[in-house]
Amino acid sequence: MSRLRAPDLLALLAAAALLGCGPSAPPDDPTDVAHGRDDEAVDREPTERADLRALGPTARFSDLAGAARQLDDLRDQESDRGCLLARGWRLEADLAVAVRPLPTPPDDLDARLAEDPGPVTVLSRWGAYGSGDPSHLSSSSVTATLPPRREPAVLWVVTDQGVYVRSTEGAATANGPRGAEEAASALGDPAAVGALFVTAEAGVSLERLSEVLSRIPSALAGRIGLAVTLAEGTRLPDAPAPEPPRDDAHCPDGLPSLPEDAPVGQLRPQAIVGSLGPLRQAAASCVSAAEGAGAGGGRVSLAIRIGPDGLVQEACAVEDSTDDATLRACLARAARTTAFPAPDPSGSVDVQLPLALVPPESQRQRPLCAD
Repeated sequence: MSRLRAPDLLALLAAAALLGCGPSAPPDDPTDVAHGRDDEAVDREPTERADLRALGPTARFSDLAGAARQLDDLRDQESDRGCLLARGWRLEADLAVAVRPLPTPPDDLDARLAEDPGPVTVLSRWGAYGSGDPSHLSSSSVTATLPPRREPAVLWVVTDQGVYVRSTEGAATANGPRGAEEAASALGDPAAVGALFVTAEAGVSLERLSEVLSRIPSALAGRIGLAVTLAEGTRLPDAPAPEPPRDDAHCPDGLPSLPEDAPVGQLRPQAIVGSLGPLRQAAASCVSAAEGAGAGGGRVSLAIRIGPDGLVQEACAVEDSTDDATLRACLARAARTTAFPAPDPSGSVDVQLPLALVPPESQRQRPLCAD
C-alpha cells in the first residue's frame, strides 16, 4: 500500500542519548569453519523469515511491541488491512514508530500513574501531542493515525488494575483506574478527540487488550493508535522545523487574467464532467501517497484553464482545506495531464473543480479486524 511514511521525523530523534543503547552483540567466531564446521556452513540452507506479525493465542503486549520493533527495524511497516489487531493474535496494523529503537513496555505503571494525573505527551508521525513535559508520562506511537495532528490526544493505559484515562490537555479529574466501559464513556463526543492512543503494561494479555479496544467508538476509525510508554524522565527534543516546500500550485486569487485579445471558448458541462475520470483516479493516488496533512483528506478547489486544443494550460488550487503544498502540487500536475474536448467555439475555457478528497479505507484503521 502506498503510504505516507513519515515516522523518521521523530524516529531519528529517538537517539541512543534518549533511550540508551547497549553494546552490540559480539561477532560470530571467525574460526568456526576452521574448527571442523565447514560442512555445516556450506550445507546450511537459507530459511524463510518468520512471520513476525503472527503473535499467537497467548501473546502479551510485550510480544506485540517486540514484533513491531523488529518489523520497524526491517522497514516492513506497511499494511493495507485497515485494522490494528486480529484474533489469533496477529498484528495487522500499518506501523508508524515515532521513537527508534522502540522501547520495551514497562512491567508496572500503576504506581507511576497514581502520582501522575497528566497531562501526557504522545509522539506520533505527525509530531508531538502535548507539551513534552518530562515530569509527566510520555509515549511513542507504534501504529499509524491519519493527519492532521489535532489536540487533544487521549491516552488509555491498560494495567492489571484497569484502564487509566489521560489527556494531552490538562490533568485527569479521575486519577485512578476505570473499567473499559467507563473509559469509553469518558471520551465524550468522538469528534472532539484529536486521536486516541492505547498502551499497556508488558504483561497485559492481548485478549485483555482486545476487550478494551472493542469499546472504542467506530467514529474514531483512523484516529486510533497503539503506543508504548517511554522511560520515566525521558526528555523529548523539539522536532526540526521542516523547510517549507516550493508552492507554485496555490492561487488563492485565481488564475491570471487572459490577454484582452485572447479568444474565449465554450465547453458544455457534460463534456467537462465526462473527461474527469483520469483526474479523479490521479487525485486518489495523490491522497494515498501524501505524507503531510493531505493524507487525511479534505476539500480542494482547482482552477483549470483549458486551451483551444483541449489541453490544460494552467492549473492551481484556489482553496485547500488540507493546507498541504505537496498534495496541491500533485493535484495540479494531475490536472495538467487531463485532456478535454476542444472548445467550440475555439478559445480558452476557465473552470473551477471542487474535489472532495477521502483517504483510502485501509488507512482508516479500526481497533480490531472484522475476521
